[in-house]
Amino acid sequence: MTNEEKRLEKFCNTGAEAAFREVIQVMEILGYRIIRMRGSHFIFEKIGDSKARNITIPVHCNKVKKKYVKDIIKMIKQTNDGKI
Repeated sequence: MTNEEKRLEKFCNTGAEAAFREVIQVMEILGYRIIRMRGSHFIFEKIGDSKARNITIPVHCNKVKKKYVKDIIKMIKQTNDGKI
């Protein structure tokens, strides 16, 4: 198991609020990068896929709320065919 897989598995097992640093690392593993920020909202774009929708994640006090963590976990499971 690679470090990336371990990080994704750990993130999927949290199920609660997450630190923004962890969210950035997970999004980079999934192929996203921050393209801009407006206030407390960070907008992520899929690298190399202009047709993919941008993802907006609000951050307050360096924490990402549980709802957005669950959405990211769904994305992880979709991209890995439910392996994690």
